[in-house]
Amino acid sequence: MTAHVSSHDHDHDHDRGSGPGGGSGTSGTPMRVSGPEGLLTALPAMLGFAPDDSLVTILLGGRHGRSMVAVARHDLAELRGPEPRRAAIAAQVGRVCAQEQVTAVLMVVIDPQWRFGVDDRWQREIVEDLAWTLSADKIELRDALLCTRIAAGAEWIGLGDDRCGRLSDPRQSAMAAAYVYQGRTLYGSRAEMAQVLAPGIVDPAVAEALAALPTAPPAPDLGDRTDRDRDRAAVQRLCTVLAAGTGAGELPADELVQIATDVLRPDVRDSLLGLAVGPLAAGAERFWAEATRVLPAPWRAETAALFAFTAYARGEGPPAGIGVEAALTARPGHRLATLLSEALGNGMHPDRIRELAEVGVACAQDLGVRLP
Repeated sequence: MTAHVSSHDHDHDHDRGSGPGGGSGTSGTPMRVSGPEGLLTALPAMLGFAPDDSLVTILLGGRHGRSMVAVARHDLAELRGPEPRRAAIAAQVGRVCAQEQVTAVLMVVIDPQWRFGVDDRWQREIVEDLAWTLSADKIELRDALLCTRIAAGAEWIGLGDDRCGRLSDPRQSAMAAAYVYQGRTLYGSRAEMAQVLAPGIVDPAVAEALAALPTAPPAPDLGDRTDRDRDRAAVQRLCTVLAAGTGAGELPADELVQIATDVLRPDVRDSLLGLAVGPLAAGAERFWAEATRVLPAPWRAETAALFAFTAYARGEGPPAGIGVEAALTARPGHRLATLLSEALGNGMHPDRIRELAEVGVACAQDLGVRLP
């Protein structure tokens, strides 16, 4: 089947991911996945990390119902709980299926507690419950697999039949090679991916300077030319830094403080969203990640949200979800992060996020800045 996957993500219990040939910034070349082992070893490249203790649902559509259009991941802990939670998860997956015109699904249960030959009744029950709910919308369960982990030598079986085997090394799969060739990083787990935004060492000079400043800007005066001049200068300054490839950690303390306060300003932040659809998108994503690591809370919320938006617009679902989590942890109720969380939860396609980025381009033009 063809792996042409769109990309979304949500919070810790729901990830939607992309593989080579899908999402923004990928080659667009379809790749073929054959058989259960081929599917299982391709999962890390679809999500960007090796899923563990998860239910992964691969959504199929296209002319013949054999093209992968999206991949969803949920924590098994959420499915071991009460029946209503299973219904909510089925509804989430169902919404994405409707939006992506999905006709069939594949399900993979990754349970490190399972051992070959041990009763798999509850794993089959989870799959059957979700499949029954989706069948009401005429979505067919095409296949279901169970394995201990996505790693070389891991055991797997077909749920409901006698297929079984051991996995080859997922890092050697064609999809993993294509993923890495695109300059992306394959992580061993979601927790490892989350370290991209983990708080790092904050320069004492940065912490001291920010501690003396308000964490929210004053309401802008739309008639104040000084405000617009300041916003214009801030956007131009960020574009210059990104074009030069300068990392946030390389900036002098006063420049990093300036950027941390600039991105609080609505017109600056909205303009910078436009970078997600330009040639500096990948560099912007790296810059926002590094800035998030070297800024203290609550300031890091702004750069984490910009990272999430850029990743989402580029079709990189799981990193977007991690950015949302980091932003909401640093500043609960953060507006942009909350909107992105809702978009991810509703299965909004990255194309819609890119439309918002185009609004950011227009906002920058209104300030008098032409984004790269």
